[in-house]
Amino acid sequence: MKRRLGACALFVCTLACALPTQGAGAPERTLDVQLELIAADARVLAAAATPPVRRAALSERIRSNLGSLGMTARAAGRQDAAWPAALAGLRELFAAGKLAAFAGAARRLAAAHPLDVAYFEPLAVTPQRLSTGRSIYRRYCQGCHLGPGAGRWAPDLFAMARKEPRREFVARLLGGVFGDRTTGHANPFSDEALASLTAYFLAPGAAK
Repeated sequence: MKRRLGACALFVCTLACALPTQGAGAPERTLDVQLELIAADARVLAAAATPPVRRAALSERIRSNLGSLGMTARAAGRQDAAWPAALAGLRELFAAGKLAAFAGAARRLAAAHPLDVAYFEPLAVTPQRLSTGRSIYRRYCQGCHLGPGAGRWAPDLFAMARKEPRREFVARLLGGVFGDRTTGHANPFSDEALASLTAYFLAPGAAK
């Protein structure tokens, strides 16, 4: 934790850089995370209230994830006969700008490969987790999420943790936190560290 890992790039780094999902762990889990992120981003993209700057960033990330999804599925050993057609259908809907239909198809595919969030739900909010989560947030996250432009390109992580479905928020932590070259750009945090972050975001009265 002493090295600067660039972990303030929670969900926002992937929005700004349009990088594919990384750092989720085993190939099967990486695929589940990637599918959940595509579905979650598709939902936000299809919402009329989503501002243009975020809509553009979401489109880039979805495009990137769709481009690497076939490779992720192969690495995970999921190459059943229905997979190519499902992936092609997603890409066609997205390319055609049929956002509502794309969001529905993405959610169905994610539901067929559900991300296991048993470690994060139910989540015990303990003093140790609050202390650890506060330390991680202040060192690696708040620089971006409370800095200039926060709210437009750096979402409020406390609001996200409290409003989004737990599976969706956990997927953002697993697939949206990137390290640096010392970690191979993989997520540098353990599940326990991310559970501590989530506990901190959910704690009543937690200071940003």
